[in-house]
This record gives sequence, structure tokens and C-alpha cells, in this order.
Amino acid sequence: MMRYTKNFEARNSSMLLKKIKEWASKNNVKVITVSSGGHDVDKVTATVIYETCKLSFWNKLKRRFYKQ
Repeated sequence: MMRYTKNFEARNSSMLLKKIKEWASKNNVKVITVSSGGHDVDKVTATVIYETCKLSFWNKLKRRFYKQ
């Protein structure tokens, strides 16, 4: 599988982690690593390396055909 990167920024680290978790669950991705980018006075940044998961619809369809 291919790995992709995405950058996030927020006001503090707890908001940053919340933002990453919401994004990952909404887009159905598997987070591999989260590395802290830096801390400015008013923002925190992080780089996320992730893999995309297969759509569950296609997996269900494959299972249905292979069972028969």
C-alpha cells in the first residue's frame, strides 16, 4: 500500500490530536505515525503518515462472490 503525508496545525496539542482523530475516522484511513512539526507561540504543527483503507463496500462485495 502507498503511504501519504498530511500536515495539521492547531492552537494546542490536545486540539491537534482531536483534529487528527476526527479526520482519520471520517476518511477511513490508518494512521502510521504522527511526528511533531514545531511549536510556535500560537500554534502547534504535526505531520501524519497514513495509509488509505479499502472501502468496506468493496470488501463485502468480494466476500459475497468468493463465498459462492
